[in-house]
Amino acid sequence: MEEYLRTTFFPRNRRTLQRLTEEWRKRGYRVEDGHPAPFFQLSTPLGDDSWRRELEEATSKGDIEEGWRSDWLDQEFSEEEIASAEVFSIIHVGVDLNILTGRDRVTGVCHLTDVDTSTACARCGAGARPGGPVRLLASQLNRARRFASIDIGGSEFYFIADSLAEDLTEARGETLPLRCVRAIGKQVAREGWSQIVPEFVVPIDAVREKRIERAECAECGAVRRHADTGPGHSGGHYVLLQEKLSLIDLPPVMLNPFWEGNLNLFPDGRVISYPNRRMWIRGDFARELMSRKIDGLHVTPILCERERQ
Repeated sequence: MEEYLRTTFFPRNRRTLQRLTEEWRKRGYRVEDGHPAPFFQLSTPLGDDSWRRELEEATSKGDIEEGWRSDWLDQEFSEEEIASAEVFSIIHVGVDLNILTGRDRVTGVCHLTDVDTSTACARCGAGARPGGPVRLLASQLNRARRFASIDIGGSEFYFIADSLAEDLTEARGETLPLRCVRAIGKQVAREGWSQIVPEFVVPIDAVREKRIERAECAECGAVRRHADTGPGHSGGHYVLLQEKLSLIDLPPVMLNPFWEGNLNLFPDGRVISYPNRRMWIRGDFARELMSRKIDGLHVTPILCERERQ
């Protein structure tokens, strides 16, 4: 895996911008125009800081606006890493599904499904669980193609059309853990849909966190992703330990062991959002999904390393 630090800056002097751009590109850096926005982005190999002095000098002369920031990492994986990774994280930014909220001004999980909070930790909220099928407008499902997702305050839901679930079962010989979606509204859903509901949690001792701080609930012991300690990025927060992973019979989908999010309620007790563990996908299923070229679906390898002595 190669990591590139992305720096966003606003140029004031076009000649200086042209000179810097030419020099940086000679070194293999990437410079991208944010047009129509007035910013540019510079991507440099992580650990190479030779560009920083040049940007600081241009800023001191007034050729670059003050306040430029280096706050994102782009991670690029080799074909071999993608082909061999045993686990992938997932982000889906496809079709947004509209949700009926009634008179509420804030969208909550309660508008999708019932949530059982009786088992939730009184301190951190971990343990709240959806208690029934998700309710979605058939009109929204009909425009979502064959894969959809919803994120409400960090509470994630992933949905798959029955036809795609059947294709994956035929291709991989295993079924996904699914719960039927209840289609509502005036339209009729063109096909059935289900929510992907992983139950298996990757053991915490098989995972090493990277660029994040962990915190443990003093009441229930739930391990949480507490805070990031470096630039943001879409993957790479975790590394799997090969020795521990080799002892696990991984299912097609699973849950990251780190809890995220909080239990937020409306005044009447209905659930707005609740803590959850993010879904991971086993490598063969992730690669199968990648081959289907689903709009907005991004899967990122979680690399393995040997346990430190």
